[in-house]
Amino acid sequence: MKPQGGQTRARLTALVVEDNATDRSFFSEVLASRGHHVHACADGEAALEYLERQRADLVILDLQLPGIDGVEVCRRIRARGEVPDPFIIVVTSTEEADTLSGVLDAGADDFMKKPVDPSILMIRLRIAEARIRASRALAEAQEALDSRIHELETLHRLAELTLSATSLEEAYEQILELVSDAMGCSVVAIEHLDRDRDRLVITAARGIPAAENEELSIPLHRTLSGVAVRTGQPVVEHDPDSRKEHAAPQLTALGLRCYAAFPFLVHGEVTGTLLLADTEPRPMDERWVRLGTSLAATIASYLERLQAQEAIRESEQRYRILAAALQQANQELESFAYSVSHDLRAPLRTMQGFAHALLQNCGDELSDEARDYVRRIIASGEMAERLISDLLAYSRLSFEKWELSAVELEAVVQDALAQLSADIEQASAHVEVERPLPAVRGNYTALVQAVTNLVSNAIKFVPDERKPEVRIRAQRTDGTVRLRVEDNGVGIPPGQEERVFRVFERLADSGDRPGTGIGLAIVRRAVERMEGHCGVERLPDGGSAFWIELPAAETPPKRRGFWRAH
Repeated sequence: MKPQGGQTRARLTALVVEDNATDRSFFSEVLASRGHHVHACADGEAALEYLERQRADLVILDLQLPGIDGVEVCRRIRARGEVPDPFIIVVTSTEEADTLSGVLDAGADDFMKKPVDPSILMIRLRIAEARIRASRALAEAQEALDSRIHELETLHRLAELTLSATSLEEAYEQILELVSDAMGCSVVAIEHLDRDRDRLVITAARGIPAAENEELSIPLHRTLSGVAVRTGQPVVEHDPDSRKEHAAPQLTALGLRCYAAFPFLVHGEVTGTLLLADTEPRPMDERWVRLGTSLAATIASYLERLQAQEAIRESEQRYRILAAALQQANQELESFAYSVSHDLRAPLRTMQGFAHALLQNCGDELSDEARDYVRRIIASGEMAERLISDLLAYSRLSFEKWELSAVELEAVVQDALAQLSADIEQASAHVEVERPLPAVRGNYTALVQAVTNLVSNAIKFVPDERKPEVRIRAQRTDGTVRLRVEDNGVGIPPGQEERVFRVFERLADSGDRPGTGIGLAIVRRAVERMEGHCGVERLPDGGSAFWIELPAAETPPKRRGFWRAH
């Protein structure tokens, strides 16, 4: 039979579990007529054995089966924890409430009464197919989002690594380790182009014995990396031995099963490649290639920066050229951050759009549990949007030009509390401000953001049974002012005081409280830009005291209008 109209989309895999041969044949024919791949079996044991070998999208399951009954089969399917789970329709000859309740508790999505009316079966299958395809789309959107976030985190770690390394050798070692972990490859190498000799020189490598103790150079025509150099495009090969360019004995001896080379592009010119390979086959899909390209671009930028630093030491003229180049690089990096945020929002919109569509179009057919799952998906998307906003705020703090001047802490604190007034009221928090608050030398906007983040955390990270108590006060000593935000929250575990200020760090005690793990990193970045310091102390009662220390203002600041609490 040919698929019915409207059933030409991607085939689903359906499993029919029915001990009655007539019913089994009936269900199988209907599913096949809708264009699905169908497997049928007569008992629960055979069904579970099949699911060990093959994933099913849809399961039609008879409740009364020989051996393991349908309820237990359903429970075992759900216990597998597949994402997304198969859609299970139970067929039963009873309408007893307790039995049907037990079936749904075991994980069934729907049920039908025997004998099954063909028209009712068609309606139920249309509902099931719509939900299965929506779940597929949501899973794909979530996977794309997770992949993008992983890319951003990896690139951020690489950028921090190249900035903190004390020597080129140390940087190479850490870069190779990070790239190997991120890309899942046992062979990683940084190759520099020697144009005069028409060769690639491996200056740092992991997994290539011939290059780990001494410099190794390979003619361009004897390595696939040479193709990347000539074309300026990534080269990805799942069978390196099939290519005539893969001929260098130092590489063929490794028995590589996959190979990729990403060119280092500097001002449109190839300066080398990032080589990635493995002795085992591995998938190298579009996302993998995109991350490899981004890593190569970051490494190329780092290597270019090292060369520029050498030029600085050589002459003042080279220094001015470098300064202009670095300014341009900062602008490009800021543009990159916005570009990434746009790319991250695209899968978010897809995910949330499908979730809203599922509630709107199929909400009446969904169980309460299913609607709850969809709402959780929407909430996760909103959380990801907050993450993007925080990432952009963190990025801007690195590049914006500031003028430091005298700032009135009284106005800063009041503006911060005004922004948080709704959160304070919702949490029934008590916020006490001890006055007077001295003036400091800083940037007003950045200080408001930093204080807002600290007070927000003080309200948020409090045990559920406790109402937030926040105390804001200042201490002035030796030309500096330390603003303290003290709370009665969950506290900071010993030894973790430095970790909480890192990007994407969230402590185990954070639980399911909302947050992106960037708020305190924003505080540190802002305070450091103002030539200050920040930190945290554990209080005797278990709470925490976060502090910001800045130079005291030498001249009184101009008064600002600000919101005042009543």
